[in-house]
Amino acid sequence: MVGNFFYQSKDWIITREKIINDRLNSNGEVICEYCNKPIYKKYDIILHHIIPLNEQNYKDVNIAFNPKNIQIVHHACHNRIHNNFKEQYKKIYVVYGAPLSGKTTFVNKNISNGDLIIDIERIWECISNTTHLAKKPNSLKPNVFQIRDILMDQVKHKVGFWNRCYIVGGFPLISERERIVNELNAELIYIDTDYATCIERANNIEREDVKKDYIEYINQWFLRANKS
Repeated sequence: MVGNFFYQSKDWIITREKIINDRLNSNGEVICEYCNKPIYKKYDIILHHIIPLNEQNYKDVNIAFNPKNIQIVHHACHNRIHNNFKEQYKKIYVVYGAPLSGKTTFVNKNISNGDLIIDIERIWECISNTTHLAKKPNSLKPNVFQIRDILMDQVKHKVGFWNRCYIVGGFPLISERERIVNELNAELIYIDTDYATCIERANNIEREDVKKDYIEYINQWFLRANKS
């Protein structure tokens, strides 16, 4: 498996954008080359290498950067391609963004049976009697974060038989995201829902106290976003 350093390289980023732009249809849409349906969100676009990259061939421009060896697909379609070939590999994604941006919705849409999910909100839900996750009891914070850290350590050491792991959280700070990416050789997926949409979703919450908390969390996230 090729490290995340390849997908973060300047050469790959330039190649990726060129391939996407070259294949826009007449309506300016990105079309999945697996299911032939439009890909509406930028974060849902995956460039799939037909001849898979490995440690031996990723420097070969005729494989790694050859448009004929690259398909544009949905994230979910990319998972289906690998599932169909029954490939055993451990891929780690860090799915991040503001509260109510749609992180969990994205993961639920894309997971396959046997994928490992580390979602801090789900951990809170599992170990507390909290119906509305905005109202988190501070007394359980040490338990929640220790559970998350145990799972993260298992991912780091590739414990278990999962093929893909999705680590879900706000992660507004660049330094926090970089630490996780470097420690786990993970790939970032930014759910780039804008501030106005997140606030609109919060305003649709019926309980006023929960609505107020979510609006505060959203404001805090955007204030901290992309700071070191």
